[in-house]
Amino acid sequence: SAAVFALCQRGIKVVVLRTEEHRKLVKFGVVKNLVLATNSNYSPMVWLVGDGIGKEEQMKAKEGTLFIPFCDFPPDELREDCFY
Repeated sequence: SAAVFALCQRGIKVVVLRTEEHRKLVKFGVVKNLVLATNSNYSPMVWLVGDGIGKEEQMKAKEGTLFIPFCDFPPDELREDCFY
């Protein structure tokens, strides 16, 4: 959440995939530039991802998306049309 907070403070829009994660960030005061993703707005071309990203979430990314892990273990490389 520190990375999200820092990005939002610098005016970078951050799209959050999970409702519970969004609620937690709003509770900690991260409101500006924070967006809860819906099926219609999975358009970011760069994703910062943690340990919990799975196949279902990765499949929602656009072709050519760059996945950047911010955790110890990178995500499984499930997409040949994306970058890891």
